[in-house]
Amino acid sequence: MTLTPFEILKFYENKEIDKKNASKLVISLIEDSDDDDLFEEGIEILEKIAWKNEAVYRFLENVLISDSNINARNAAFYALKAIFPERICNPLTHLVEYDNSFLFINFIEHLTEIDLKKCKEALIKRIKRERNTISNLIFSYDDFFEIEDLSKIKIERLIGMYKEFFYYKCVNSLFYRRIDGID
Repeated sequence: MTLTPFEILKFYENKEIDKKNASKLVISLIEDSDDDDLFEEGIEILEKIAWKNEAVYRFLENVLISDSNINARNAAFYALKAIFPERICNPLTHLVEYDNSFLFINFIEHLTEIDLKKCKEALIKRIKRERNTISNLIFSYDDFFEIEDLSKIKIERLIGMYKEFFYYKCVNSLFYRRIDGID
């Protein structure tokens, strides 16, 4: 009989196993599974167990950055934020720089709650990298791109502007795909 993450949590809550073994069991169980629901449930259980360990951090960070399951990535983000609030900036910065999924918009909302300096620098770097694409798509923000020191803009404004750019870019991409007959 295979255990479920929820059963492992019950063993932990009943003091039949400690945090270390509960976390290891959950990670082992979900790493070996192809069941997306079980994977997501396991991550949520890891958040409840809350064992601050490098292996747990690395596992959650890897899921957040590279897993194809959006729900698992989202669960990993919240687990990292709850268990390792002091370390969430590194994976979040990576997402700000490289992620192009709609989930990215959910993550950048949290920049105001986290180490602003490093995350803000990553968002500014991304805005500068996408400057030409964005300015070609949205002409009303030309003044924004004439500002040489983006670091003087409040993070909330940068997030709002980038969200508009991101949504516009996605809608524009869908529009041209339809025109070109790609659907």
